[in-house]
Amino acid sequence: RLAGPQPRVPQIDARQGMIALLGSVEVVAIAPFCRDCDLAIWAGTHRAVSETLAADPVWRQLLLAHFGPALGCLSQSDPGGSLALAGGSRSSSGGSSGCGGSCSSSASTSEGPPTQEAIVASLPWGTARKVYGLMQKTSSRPFMLEPRARLLLEIHELQDWDKHQQRLVLLRQAVHIAAAMGCKQAVEQLRLTMAPATLELVSLQAMMGGGGAPQLLEQSELEWGPAVDTKLRELMEKRLQRRRLWWQRQREYLMQDLGWH
Repeated sequence: RLAGPQPRVPQIDARQGMIALLGSVEVVAIAPFCRDCDLAIWAGTHRAVSETLAADPVWRQLLLAHFGPALGCLSQSDPGGSLALAGGSRSSSGGSSGCGGSCSSSASTSEGPPTQEAIVASLPWGTARKVYGLMQKTSSRPFMLEPRARLLLEIHELQDWDKHQQRLVLLRQAVHIAAAMGCKQAVEQLRLTMAPATLELVSLQAMMGGGGAPQLLEQSELEWGPAVDTKLRELMEKRLQRRRLWWQRQREYLMQDLGWH
């Protein structure tokens, strides 16, 4: 053993060491695997962590990781790629130019629909967290079914309900992104795309005896008119015919089972 005083080894606070190692790159890599409530708990552990988690690039990555289908809907609604180009000029300039409300001026310079990454990158700086919150709160109201109400629909009708309900939510989420980019043309196009899914859900609601089609359309921001009324009548007739055919087949299957005994 060496004689004399030994050099003092500095004590390192493990918590401070972990915080020092947690940079923006590490947060961007980890955050997509967390829910928003997880991030809130994580942010409460230290002020430095909270500031890192509040960075705009983190929420852009969260949008890509958690809302890919909605971004895909927005991309499909813009086959010319004008949305990302217009949003990109708006984002980079930091002003109110860019889309100018139409997005049509950039369509001729684009090749194909924008990628999801390009759309997220085109969001104005500092808006990603707000857009994430709006998309997370998006619902299919007024088209909501209680468990007991689902019993009023046949199996194939329930499948249609779930499909159109999910489609409506994705389109509504896509509207939030387009609105954040200030692209009115994309918003209007997406609202037009919502009309078929909305009418399908209204027809299914009518099959349950709910009624109130004009009120449902009004709450869905779809105006009642002769064209809408005609389309809704056609959908109702098709659904009634399909339900009668379904009942007939069920009766035939039941008779076959009885014939075995």
